Amino acid sequence: MEALGIAPWLVDACEKLAILDPTQIQKESIPLILQGRDLIGNSQTGSGKTACYCLPILQKLAEDPYGVFALVLLPTRELALQVSDHFAALGAPMGLVHLTITGGVESRSQATQLARRPHVVIATPGRLSEMLETPESDAKKAFKNLRFFVLDEADRLLQSTFEDDMASILDKLPSAATGRQTLLFSATLTDAIEALRDSFRSTRGNEMAVVDCSKDQVMKAPESLQHKYLFVPSRQRLGYLFSVLSNDEATKGVQGIVFVNTCGECQLLCTTLTLLGFQATPLHSLLDMRRRVASLSKFRSAVSDLLVCTDVGSRGLDIPFVGFVINFDMPREAEDYLHRVGRTARAGRQGVAVSFVTERDVPKVHKIEGSLGIRLEPLEVDEDEVVKKLNKVAKAQHKANSILSDSGFVDKVETAKEFREKARKLKDQAANGDAPKSGTSSVPSGKKKNIKSGKTGADGGAAVKKKFKSNSDKKKSGLSEQNVGGKKAKKVNKDSLTFKTGMSKEKKVL
Repeated sequence: MEALGIAPWLVDACEKLAILDPTQIQKESIPLILQGRDLIGNSQTGSGKTACYCLPILQKLAEDPYGVFALVLLPTRELALQVSDHFAALGAPMGLVHLTITGGVESRSQATQLARRPHVVIATPGRLSEMLETPESDAKKAFKNLRFFVLDEADRLLQSTFEDDMASILDKLPSAATGRQTLLFSATLTDAIEALRDSFRSTRGNEMAVVDCSKDQVMKAPESLQHKYLFVPSRQRLGYLFSVLSNDEATKGVQGIVFVNTCGECQLLCTTLTLLGFQATPLHSLLDMRRRVASLSKFRSAVSDLLVCTDVGSRGLDIPFVGFVINFDMPREAEDYLHRVGRTARAGRQGVAVSFVTERDVPKVHKIEGSLGIRLEPLEVDEDEVVKKLNKVAKAQHKANSILSDSGFVDKVETAKEFREKARKLKDQAANGDAPKSGTSSVPSGKKKNIKSGKTGADGGAAVKKKFKSNSDKKKSGLSEQNVGGKKAKKVNKDSLTFKTGMSKEKKVL
């Protein structure tokens, strides 16, 4: 690490955390960042991208300590907490003060801590945008001397899901003309990132350095990973899952992760498995912050054997000693499959990935096999044993349904669906230039309380809450509309960047 220009005290901190030999992305990016370059870093999951920006930020901060020195944005609460842990561990020798700003936590306490000017802020876009948009908030002033601005998992942050929040945040931050360094890190070099690089060149007159350590690599699963599949009727998957978890040598008594596609199915499956005697814990975006942190802690400490989760747990999370991954629902893309199964067989360890394939999933399997150059082998199960347990499993699932209904979780799922549908319709209206009808509410009747609480949806519902702001709120946030290429776009200060999201051809101004 010292050969990269890292200060001796930071090298010592790295050695205590067993960070000894730099990875390729670290070798190429850290010297450039220390030189003051704006940078895009692209490398596969698990290649040490967090240290690429964490170490230079801490080194520069030690030379001139003040707050807020750096802002790091991430797409999920779990990733934000994980990066916070990295900063806390590496920054301990210099007495680093850092703050994590995410949904699911009372915002006033976060605002109070931000007013004390921590050195580093790690945040998710929804909650930070909400704080910056609050009229009485002092949050904007906290970032007036920002030295580093980092987008980690940049490919996800530049998707249409976050574009409103990102536009709001960038409008409140100082421009690069003040000397701020901009760093983007991603496992995928998307069109949105390329567009951001192009606009940076055209508006700033200088080039962002690009370190692409994956350009000569194809999407590749760990060599120590076995890929299995189980062809099952869609209505009997739970019976087969119970059999695999109870009897298969690769999964019995071993910690593993079960992936599903929706929050409702995640909670139902976890509750059912718990009733069947498994130590299962859920992880999905409808859980509040306390529950999500508790779930990860229980799994990391081996209190729970099973983590049942949506794709919120498929990327970036460093969870050691995962023996197997089960795709209860098949992922839609090869890249999603790779991120999921990459939670096991890490650091050369053995691992097994079992995918439940229904009649509708066959094309997905063929696509994944072709893209990754792998072949899923059939997993043998005792069909008679599965049949014997079907009644037991059905009773547990029925009871789980009753528990979730009585607890109000089913209503929570339906409310979240309504919010997403409303947000989609409003976005479609905006794209088509249609104004919402006057006198109509964007919020389903009887559901406004959930928005106010900030506990519904990913990132505590803050992003959802923002989507339902009326047009009059644009004046408060300093946003105006102009025509770009015949379409409407939000306008912010002229020093900001422009980019195209991966979901929209519309040119947005950051």
